[in-house]
Amino acid sequence: MNKFIVRTALTSVTALALFGGADILTNGSVSLGQTVVAQAKTVSRSQFLSDVNAVQKAGLMSTDTIKGELGISTIKAFLADPLAAYGETNPETPTIAGAVLDYQNLNTPGYFRDQDAFDQDYAAVMSLYNHFKSRLTKSDQIALDTYKGDVDAVKNTERDNDFKLNDFCENFFSALEDYDETVTKVQPAAKANKVYSVKARKQGKYVVVTGKVTNNRLTKSALAKTKKLNRVKVTSYRGAKYLKISKKNTFKIKLYAPKAKSVKANAGGLNGSKYASITKTVKVAVR
Repeated sequence: MNKFIVRTALTSVTALALFGGADILTNGSVSLGQTVVAQAKTVSRSQFLSDVNAVQKAGLMSTDTIKGELGISTIKAFLADPLAAYGETNPETPTIAGAVLDYQNLNTPGYFRDQDAFDQDYAAVMSLYNHFKSRLTKSDQIALDTYKGDVDAVKNTERDNDFKLNDFCENFFSALEDYDETVTKVQPAAKANKVYSVKARKQGKYVVVTGKVTNNRLTKSALAKTKKLNRVKVTSYRGAKYLKISKKNTFKIKLYAPKAKSVKANAGGLNGSKYASITKTVKVAVR
């Protein structure tokens, strides 16, 4: 999917003229030509899925050749290794930035897209640009808008259409790679929280119940019930008792239950004033 090209500087003469000098382009702290990119560091899971969806959407909008390049195998590769999707680790690994290069007409010398095919691919790559634009540097945005203006100004011959779009894609790819270099982590998918290591032991006419609760991020289904995981519900034949989870994600409760043979436990939080379970219920024998 990725093609090897010589990256070009996005600090264009046009951008320099619009902003009136190098200090604006470089924030006055780095040399001219060095790109200034806001530090992304961690990409949220929802943002990552939105980015993957943007590539998939663009692929579906595109002509057949590009649609094949940005098909299900590419999407699966992104999902299998989210961090690699933001930075090339080997020539066989597709990247989100690399998707832009598929819109360049580099594979068939002498062939140029007709107007309908060009309009289709141009709309697709613009959907990608609009999706990622806010994460690019201001200077990159200005330069890319200038390249876009060059494409819009031509749109009359197949040859010039493709040449101008090639320029835009090459520089868009470069800008996305600069952004990708700031990504150090992609938040993993949330795992279901659970109650584990539950033990129930007799103590005279009482039962002492202890256990632990995983401290994973809440899944969407859990968030629909409660915003916070901080309660445990322990049930014996005498009814249910509720207690707070400790800072170490453990719990301990002493129940009056002289005839108890087993107890149940699950964890959750408050939905308003009512308890809402968000884990599976664990049943253990009283020892």
